[in-house]
Amino acid sequence: MNMQNGFIRITAQVCALVLIVAGVIGLFLPFLQGILMLAAGLYILSIASPGFKHRMDRVLSNFPRLKAHIDRQHECISRWFKKRNHDHR
Repeated sequence: MNMQNGFIRITAQVCALVLIVAGVIGLFLPFLQGILMLAAGLYILSIASPGFKHRMDRVLSNFPRLKAHIDRQHECISRWFKKRNHDHR
């Protein structure tokens, strides 16, 4: 892993944790979208952390339709990032 990939991964994990904390706070405050922030934070964390993705896949195996939808979105975003990284080289 080169330095740029490590920096991007750590930045994504920090952003995910900020969204998760804001999501938990948003569950109790009426002006924040708590569930949306939690979902976004967990999704970003699943992209940035392979271990978390594995754990999330195990939990989602109980919900096959939801897992299929999340996997499709994950592939779409992964292709977009790969294309974007390839274009900037």
